[in-house]
Amino acid sequence: MGFALNDDDREFARWVGGCAAALVAEPSVVPPAGPGRVDRPLLRRLAGLGLLPALFPGTHGDGPLREAPAIRLCLLREHLARADTHAETALALQGLGAYPVLQSGTELQRRRWLPAVASGEAVAAFALTEPDAGSDAAALALRAEPGGGGWRLHGEKTWISNAPDADVYTVFARTTPAPGPGASPPSSSPPTATASPDPHWRCSPTTPWATWSSTASPSDRTT
Repeated sequence: MGFALNDDDREFARWVGGCAAALVAEPSVVPPAGPGRVDRPLLRRLAGLGLLPALFPGTHGDGPLREAPAIRLCLLREHLARADTHAETALALQGLGAYPVLQSGTELQRRRWLPAVASGEAVAAFALTEPDAGSDAAALALRAEPGGGGWRLHGEKTWISNAPDADVYTVFARTTPAPGPGASPPSSSPPTATASPDPHWRCSPTTPWATWSSTASPSDRTT
């Protein structure tokens, strides 16, 4: 597999570079959000420049929603980060929270949330890490059990990207007994991603922490 840039890729990189230069040349007149909070005006500026929609080709119009090619994602983040790392982080976290919806959500969920995320009107969060499970995702303990017309979540998450300000949350939960650290979850029942839970928050600017106890997530908000 080759990774050389073609003419279209180079043109895309120049376009991103131009957008990044425009972003830096005209600083926002809106005061930035405080530490650990989502900068919504920045997200709307990224959307207005076309950078957020570039994460989700097909978001606007009747075409199929799809992921951006990996090379385009690299170019998008690299050239934006060269000009403004804060803006690149904001864009990357939108993708992190919304891509599971794109990859595994229902068509209704994708049409509901992805245009809003791409326009900067909705903020997406990503909840994978737990007090005792991080990179070893197979060790996660938060449980999802059927109930209330959907799923009930029991457990805790921490280091939640874009929490507590997000509008939609991708939460990874287990639907089978935990296999323990280092083990792989059963292929027939992988962790579940759920959208828009209603947790009890315990937050500091650096450690968004959520606890769920029998919180119902309707089936139309669960993948």
